[in-house]
Amino acid sequence: SEEEEGSPVASKNTTIVAMQVWSSLCGFCNDPTDLYEQIMGVGSLIAPNLNAEDPTIKHFAVKALRNLAQSTGNSLSSEKDKKTYSRFLKKILPSLLKGTQNSSVQKREEHLACITDCLAANHSDAAIASNFLKRALKNVLEYSSGNVQGSDSARSSLDIAMAIAKSYALERDSSELLLFYKTLLPHLQDPSDTSIQKKAYKALAQFLQLELVSIPDDLVAHLEEAADSTGVGSKASRLFCIQILLEKLLVESLYESTCRFIAEIILYSRDASMKTRDHANK
Repeated sequence: SEEEEGSPVASKNTTIVAMQVWSSLCGFCNDPTDLYEQIMGVGSLIAPNLNAEDPTIKHFAVKALRNLAQSTGNSLSSEKDKKTYSRFLKKILPSLLKGTQNSSVQKREEHLACITDCLAANHSDAAIASNFLKRALKNVLEYSSGNVQGSDSARSSLDIAMAIAKSYALERDSSELLLFYKTLLPHLQDPSDTSIQKKAYKALAQFLQLELVSIPDDLVAHLEEAADSTGVGSKASRLFCIQILLEKLLVESLYESTCRFIAEIILYSRDASMKTRDHANK
């Protein structure tokens, strides 16, 4: 009856069935035998739901996409398949990036991991990674120049840029990665937005850890200049960045660089924040 159809029980049952269907999609996207024949069609289903209002549907859409991306690395492919995957990426990445920007900080991690997986697939086109990295950096630069108000977009764009860089789709020391490095530098000396400064230090540390770029000659000087501009919330991230830098430096430059930071490290070892003290004592 109409009354039964509109009842809370019927509505709940329909929702459960819908969630089960979405959940099963993730399984179907795990190493499918007809991956390249069906990837465009499945992508059309997934794409609009990467920014769905329902967080559960969004989660399943992201998970299904990650499964597809990871499956491409498990299959032998022809040039035709590589071109198919490139078309797929161009079509679905805008939706994924939009969903990432609209996600809360807590929910953003799975989107970022999905971006990395999509671009890390062995068929990924470096030009696609370059294009989307430049878009993300443009948002950060616009915020830095004061053309855009509010830092939420800049923070999410920094996260997206780092997710792209971590995919290794771009060659080490590529012009795009060097641009990313240069985009981070002004934020090290800008304590007006501690959240952005903190992300800049974290991104820089990851750059060094993953060896995305050779250690720039001016990095030690930039870090030294930024010492007095470090916000309270950025201290631990700054120390972690310095720690990674010192680990990566050659022996001949390690002593000099350590001397330049030792006073700051000792000072932070007595900081009120336990996290900052822990990083200083490592």
